[in-house]
Amino acid sequence: MKKFLIIAGSVFCIYGIIILGILWFYGLFNYFFLCLGLLTLALGLSWDKFSKKSKKVITGLIIALSLVFCCVEGVIISHAVKQPVKNADYVMILGCKVNANGPSVDFRARIEAAYRYLIDNPETMVITTGGKGNDERMSEALCAKNYLIDKGISEDRILMEDNSTNTVENLRFTREILENRGEDVGECSVVISSASYHLCRAEFIAGKQGYGNVYGIGSNGLVILMPHYYTREFFAFVKDFVVLSLR
Repeated sequence: MKKFLIIAGSVFCIYGIIILGILWFYGLFNYFFLCLGLLTLALGLSWDKFSKKSKKVITGLIIALSLVFCCVEGVIISHAVKQPVKNADYVMILGCKVNANGPSVDFRARIEAAYRYLIDNPETMVITTGGKGNDERMSEALCAKNYLIDKGISEDRILMEDNSTNTVENLRFTREILENRGEDVGECSVVISSASYHLCRAEFIAGKQGYGNVYGIGSNGLVILMPHYYTREFFAFVKDFVVLSLR
């Protein structure tokens, strides 16, 4: 266990430094792997100082937490790789960061995934979502709409929801738009286009808001960042699962 902790801690520290080098220091979770690595290293280096009973307790906790993490990640990954239904009524693009020169890398990937679906399913409508942040030159919904129009998607196929600030609002405000169009959200089919790691949580939230037939299209950014994002999603999913289940 000592060698395992030292090796694991070293790997976590190296990966944590890589994350900070790519994403910088602005997000609190960007420090997670570095802190986890330092904690694991400290535990490994001081392993011989623990009693046999303490070692058993610590080992048991590590195994239990690892099993919980793997189970939840298994569910998240299963949604990430699942194929969406064909000819859905709507494809919904969840908003993401808009840069000065257009959609961010992650946002562009979401829009492109939706675009490919729209090309393959010409009867499907698209709903772009997301409001305008203080550091954005236009709403995320408008940015996605303009991008799709530039790619040749007819404006008649595009609806906009441009007031939301998070996934819960994306889905709630979109539901209102659909209901105003006379749709029954429990019956119509909706494909959500988002980052692959985010689909499980988005589909879960949609179910809690009354959506009856929800599917996902996953998109990926930099491969090196995927462990970071999937780990962050573990905590976000657990939080939303607990909070929404208690309502």
